[in-house]
Amino acid sequence: MAGRRRPRALIRKDCINGFVGAIDRKTGRNAFCEWVIAHDLRTLLVCGDCTDICVSDFVVAALSARNHGLLTARDPAADRKGYAAAITGLRIVVLQDACETFDAPGFHEREAAHHVGLWLMAARGAQIAGHWTA
Repeated sequence: MAGRRRPRALIRKDCINGFVGAIDRKTGRNAFCEWVIAHDLRTLLVCGDCTDICVSDFVVAALSARNHGLLTARDPAADRKGYAAAITGLRIVVLQDACETFDAPGFHEREAAHHVGLWLMAARGAQIAGHWTA
C-alpha cells in the first residue's frame, strides 16, 4: 500500500519488560496501551532481543493486558459485543526470525532458550510467524 503510513512507536524502556517500562511512574499511564488504543490496532508485530527474556515478558504482559481489556477503548457495559470483538480480534504476532537471544554455554543455550521463549508465548496465545507480509 504505497503512501500509507502504518502506526509504529518506539517506547524506550528501563527494565526487562517493555510493557512495564512503558508505564509512567508519576501517572501510572501506559504509553504502549495508549498507542494501541489511539490507533485501534488489530495486529501487533513483535520482535526483539532476547526471545526468552525481554520479548516473552513483553508479549505475555501484552496478552494479559489484551485479555483484561486494557488495549481497547470499548466500554464493556455499553457495547459488550464490540468489547469482546476488540479483545478477540487483536492479534499479537511474534516474528520468530526477527528475535534472537544470547548464548552462554552451560548456562543459557541459545537455541533451546529461543525455542522455549517462542513456546511460552505461543502457549499463552501469541501467534508465531516465520515472516510477515501485509
